[in-house]
Amino acid sequence: MRRRNSGFTLVEVVISLAILAIAFFGLISVITYTTRMNMSTKERMLAMRAAEKKIEQMLSSSDFDSIYTTFGGSVGSQTEGLGWEQVEGLEPIVPAPVSPPTDAPIGYTYPTSGARPVLFVRFPLNAAGTGFDEVGTGSFSDTYTLANPNAVPSASNPKVFVDLDLNANNSNIDANLAITACKILPVSVEVYWRGIVGPTRGNVGNSYLIYRYTFLRKT
Repeated sequence: MRRRNSGFTLVEVVISLAILAIAFFGLISVITYTTRMNMSTKERMLAMRAAEKKIEQMLSSSDFDSIYTTFGGSVGSQTEGLGWEQVEGLEPIVPAPVSPPTDAPIGYTYPTSGARPVLFVRFPLNAAGTGFDEVGTGSFSDTYTLANPNAVPSASNPKVFVDLDLNANNSNIDANLAITACKILPVSVEVYWRGIVGPTRGNVGNSYLIYRYTFLRKT
């Protein structure tokens, strides 16, 4: 009696290779996604550390004057180490943002398009940059109220910003305040960089992180 030869047919081999190819490409996609997310997490951690370090430096300052002059300067003096600086490990946006986001503080002008900053320290200044303005500080500090506190802000239920009383005189409409008159000093520390993934603002791939901190005058 003759024995039949056992083995795989051509169709079975092709089907097996197709299944292996699908599994292989699926594995490659998972590895690529995981790598991108790990790099994105690392970038965000660097941004968080830079922002927190900047806040800690301001907390160590003795008074409002030193906080503003050391970390903000004037609107026009956008030199590295004052209004902005680069963060090691993050790729700066080139060119730098030249128009502020919709929730930008009052009276702030971004550096020129040729600059490459990634971290900004900003204050709620008036349009001329000569004093502090209470009007608009609600947007600046993201201090708002809603008719329905549990609702998510939307077009039909927008944010209603509540401005801050910087000089504690029971009014939140004062303008052109000197820093010596302020009892509280809200600060916005913002980090912008060209990231692997993340939200966009301006150009695709521009990630951002915003920290807001309100200082109380030391007495």
